[in-house]
Amino acid sequence: YQAYSQLKNYPKVIEYADKLVAMGDKADAGARYQALYARAFAYNAIVADPAQAKTGAVDPALAKSAQAAAAAGLKALDEVKKPDSMTEDAFAAQKKQIQIYFNGTAAQAASILKDYPGAIQSYKAVLALNPDDAITSYRLGLAYSAMTPPQQMDAFWSIARAVTAKGATQAQSAKVKDYLRKLIVNYQQAACDNLTDAELSELLQLAS
Repeated sequence: YQAYSQLKNYPKVIEYADKLVAMGDKADAGARYQALYARAFAYNAIVADPAQAKTGAVDPALAKSAQAAAAAGLKALDEVKKPDSMTEDAFAAQKKQIQIYFNGTAAQAASILKDYPGAIQSYKAVLALNPDDAITSYRLGLAYSAMTPPQQMDAFWSIARAVTAKGATQAQSAKVKDYLRKLIVNYQQAACDNLTDAELSELLQLAS
């Protein structure tokens, strides 16, 4: 899988990472974690491919396996021992970033599968590690909106958190704020702009 990673042949990276992971305890936790991380990277590269985006769909089987592999990656990561050369703080910081990556991968795969409860769980796991991630808060809101029935109050709250997140740029905040206002107007069918603006202002104040 490492050789195919160099060649950017991502389907083959996934194929051979899976072969290594299938060895179970014959491969140590570190080797399995590294293979699963490479697999997650390969999956995200496939999803980001313009050809995939153009078709408007990604193979559901690929997404399902990516979701399961991300969960396996988190489990393997927990079994990895701290290298003697690293401090506890440095190891914890590195582990946190990897946990965010695996959970983000699982969330994206779940969204493709329209497994919105699964996506919500993974997005929440990311936000537990990085509360100021505006993009994840926004995607969490979209997942709530896409549920059957839509969980609009949770969606409004999550999107408001995206507007007020410290990690949001001014342009992102303004764009998402405008989108949130439209959602509230559509939901309440409000005829009074002043009332809508007051509710939006209160929501954003609470979210921050």
